[in-house]
Amino acid sequence: MSELEFVCPLSELETSITKWSGSSESSTVKFGVTVDEVLFPVFLHLSDTHNDRLTVLYNGAVSRDRCEDGIVFQRSSWKDEIPSTIVSFADPTLVLHDRMSIGWGQVDGQLFAPEQYKVILDVLRDSLSLPGRFETLHYGSSAGGFQALATAGYDRGSRVLCNNPQTDYSKYSVAWATNRVLKVNGFANRDEYLGATNFLASRNS
Repeated sequence: MSELEFVCPLSELETSITKWSGSSESSTVKFGVTVDEVLFPVFLHLSDTHNDRLTVLYNGAVSRDRCEDGIVFQRSSWKDEIPSTIVSFADPTLVLHDRMSIGWGQVDGQLFAPEQYKVILDVLRDSLSLPGRFETLHYGSSAGGFQALATAGYDRGSRVLCNNPQTDYSKYSVAWATNRVLKVNGFANRDEYLGATNFLASRNS
């Protein structure tokens, strides 16, 4: 498993992150938050000079050959080049399901990662006095763009910047990847997904 400084339940995140902030000399930390026993890996970099802005990063496809546990924080190496505090989420779908390289934040068909990202963000904001929604930019490319758009929808008032976002993951060109994610959600195929009541309701809202 990738090195995480600590792992805690969501209910204990405020205590754990405050303890880290008060005792660590580093401005950067990788940690995990468990929600209903699902691990949400998080990367945090606190900016001293640009602490009035927050950028949240999301993963697209990852290489499982390079990272067996699925915990990747894409673009986290840009932390010193982006003029803001950085939060990066690794898709918990890839942690939960072996060998998946892309998951669109679908997790287990019960949890939806973007909704939980927003909850985690709010705890971090309250605990560390991070910038609020109006000073937050969500960024992602491809499947990360899907997650950025979805999380920004929960984080009303924030901004979002996407590069070629996959707004409908069921149209993804690699059939096996799409089929695996559809099955995570209990659908046998794309036609069944498109005909589902919850899909049609969300599409028409």
